[in-house]
Amino acid sequence: MTTSRLSIALDLTESRLPLTVISLAWPVLLEQSLVTAVGLVNTIMVGHLGATSLTAVGLGTQAVQFPQVVVNGLAVGATAVIARRIGAGNPREASVAVHQSLFLAALVALIFVPTQWILARQLMLLLRARPDAADLGSIYIHAAAPGMIPGLIMMSANAAMRGSGNTRRPMMAMMTTNVTNALVGYVLIYGAFGMPALGVQGAGIASAIGWLVGCTMSLTFLARGVGALRLSFGRAFLPHGSIVGSILKVGFPSCLEQAQTQIAFILFSVIFSALGTKVYAAQTVALRVENIAFMPGFGLGVAATTLVGQALGAGRPDLAERAGRLAQWYAVAIMSAAGLIMGVFRYQLMAIFIDDVEVISIGVWGILLYAFSLPFMGTSNCLAGSLRGAGDTRVVLISMTASCWLVRLPLAYFLAYGADLGAIGAWTAAVLDLATRGVLMWWRFSTGRWKTIRV
Repeated sequence: MTTSRLSIALDLTESRLPLTVISLAWPVLLEQSLVTAVGLVNTIMVGHLGATSLTAVGLGTQAVQFPQVVVNGLAVGATAVIARRIGAGNPREASVAVHQSLFLAALVALIFVPTQWILARQLMLLLRARPDAADLGSIYIHAAAPGMIPGLIMMSANAAMRGSGNTRRPMMAMMTTNVTNALVGYVLIYGAFGMPALGVQGAGIASAIGWLVGCTMSLTFLARGVGALRLSFGRAFLPHGSIVGSILKVGFPSCLEQAQTQIAFILFSVIFSALGTKVYAAQTVALRVENIAFMPGFGLGVAATTLVGQALGAGRPDLAERAGRLAQWYAVAIMSAAGLIMGVFRYQLMAIFIDDVEVISIGVWGILLYAFSLPFMGTSNCLAGSLRGAGDTRVVLISMTASCWLVRLPLAYFLAYGADLGAIGAWTAAVLDLATRGVLMWWRFSTGRWKTIRV
């Protein structure tokens, strides 16, 4: 395959591949950091209202964001299909895949969001929230859930742009989302500039407004054209059987993977919430800190998905393998450094989010244990991203499912309750789960069988 054929997409020449990985990854890193920051900003502002408010928003966010795992899974399929088509020099089918991805996201939104709004308090109780936290959490869900309709469409649009090799415009859209959320959240949570102080309800409204603004921006980018991709609103929500089939072939296993992972994570959260409001508040903060450090691995994993997909589409499995390995080593190096910083400054990090001394004393152990897991997370995210770009999503599904349900959950329950280690036992189980995922992804990538999968 000639270099000119490759140049219609990304620069995949051997000598420039390290720079291509970085140039793709850093906007995704910033974008996903801003995705995390939507919840992070709300957590910081709400955290100073007390442990009950923090728990309500923490559990409510899990309930509201569940449809994201479905759309993110389907978006993996769209990214892989778009990357393959562009790598093979077929931009027309790549644009069709964009429309189908948006169609699927809208369908998921219309199914899940009304259900969340109606069953808000029941969802909080299902997550084992105490009655006072359940009441506040249902208020948050009622305010935030409508924002998931534009939010899910925006995620699909951003995934399509990343598949084309453009990661900067999704970053810009997410930056706009986050700034909107932060500004509106400050005004509505605390009642600035003469507005009423709405507390957790204000956090939910701010989140919804942020997603709406960001979605508008992402769709505008696609309508104007992003590389070979162009959105036609007249066709955006019309089904196209063959392309939908290709997206689902890759995306459905990824959808199941993320859905079961989210269910397992919810059950993992129940273990903490059953230990008490202060313990769950500590887990909420520790998880937010981990999510910040997790971002380099996520960004590099998305870069690997695009690069592997385009390289395989262009007939260069050798470059696909090198791209995956480069992303992995970059992630391990960066996340190891992040883990060291987390461990050293764990008390200061907890204090940013909450003033409660008891919550801080519990949460520092979570931050310390999560810090040990970061190199494994880097390996897992990057190599799983590479496998998804190749269309090898079934093996990723099986590996992640086994790790969640055979390692994390049973060990967390046993160590927290059977061994009477409480939160420390549950956090230890999470570290062992993430280590298992890293080993499984490394093994599968090393076999090279993913190079022959058709998408």
